[in-house]
Amino acid sequence: MTQFEIVAAVMNIVTSSEGVTNTSLSEGQVAAEVNTFRQRLMDEMDKVSLFRKPYTGFTQLIHNLPVLKDATGELYVEIPRVHRMRNNEVAIGYVGGKDGKSPYRIVSGDTSDNFKHDRFVGSKATAIYDDGMLRLRNISPKFISLWGVFEYPDQLAIYGYDNEVTPYPMPGGMIDQLIGKTAESYLRTMYRVSPQPNTQSDIPNARPNTR
Repeated sequence: MTQFEIVAAVMNIVTSSEGVTNTSLSEGQVAAEVNTFRQRLMDEMDKVSLFRKPYTGFTQLIHNLPVLKDATGELYVEIPRVHRMRNNEVAIGYVGGKDGKSPYRIVSGDTSDNFKHDRFVGSKATAIYDDGMLRLRNISPKFISLWGVFEYPDQLAIYGYDNEVTPYPMPGGMIDQLIGKTAESYLRTMYRVSPQPNTQSDIPNARPNTR
């Protein structure tokens, strides 16, 4: 399913539910909630050691990322934020040459702070991840490719992601669970809202006032 189809499914469940009236859901709001619940489901999998490489079904591929150079001459690539796991590693499956067969070592978290002191990897092609950026060491490409798990899939729109066409990066068997959890969250919130005048009859199991 696409993100557009998932959002539509959530909105249909919410707006057709008994007791929900005068809703003002927007597609953008629901899309943000869908992305949030996707991250929560990945965290739940991570807690029981089920979220591991190759992160099948969750990844997105970016080809031909241009390599930039800062004022100090350091090479870097700007990317959307990547999902970070409980052990502080980032869910990147591959960073390297465009052929997909020449990977760089991926460094993140505390390891990146100590990288410059690590004599054992000092000569290896390495990509150091900071939020929203990859800094490159011992390699001077003009373009690189990568695939990984990004926090907000639609932020890859500039790389060709289309929320009406591109399959949403999540295994098909988990899509229904994602839709259900997102819709349930909205319904719980809406049922806690005090009824407006003349809408009490829409509340499930509401009894008419016979006095």
